[in-house]
Amino acid sequence: MIKFESVNSFIFPAQKPYITILFKIVEDIGNAMKKVNSVNQKLLGNDIDFGVFFGFGITVAIDEALKNAIEHGNKNDAMKKVTFSYTVSNEVLTVNVKDEGNGFDYNNLPEVVVDEESGRGLLLIKNFMDDVSFNEKGNEITMRKYRNKGDKNA
Repeated sequence: MIKFESVNSFIFPAQKPYITILFKIVEDIGNAMKKVNSVNQKLLGNDIDFGVFFGFGITVAIDEALKNAIEHGNKNDAMKKVTFSYTVSNEVLTVNVKDEGNGFDYNNLPEVVVDEESGRGLLLIKNFMDDVSFNEKGNEITMRKYRNKGDKNA
């Protein structure tokens, strides 16, 4: 079986057009993983479904984290940077997004109001990812999606 692991890190100005470029790169990694999956299935009969890593929910979670870093963390200041990194393997996708802002108190989040224009990002992230955590300052989020949902020892 081919074991797969890819580690990538990008630092970019806090501007939304860069999100589209990053998604293209992540999509390319996802397509490579699907090819690995196809070879593994043909040669070994292994059923490794990489599609879960790059489905709708993952896309939404990454998009929300990047937008939050740009808008709320760096206050749309193009002089500040956002760091986006991810590691993907046969077992787990781990995504980190860090901004240069002051952070926030992630333990005391306001109640989500569905009618509001914003404020649902973290709720979406927590619903689409298996694990979500923040650094102590509150300016970096780590999100994990496991191939076998619930298998947090992967």
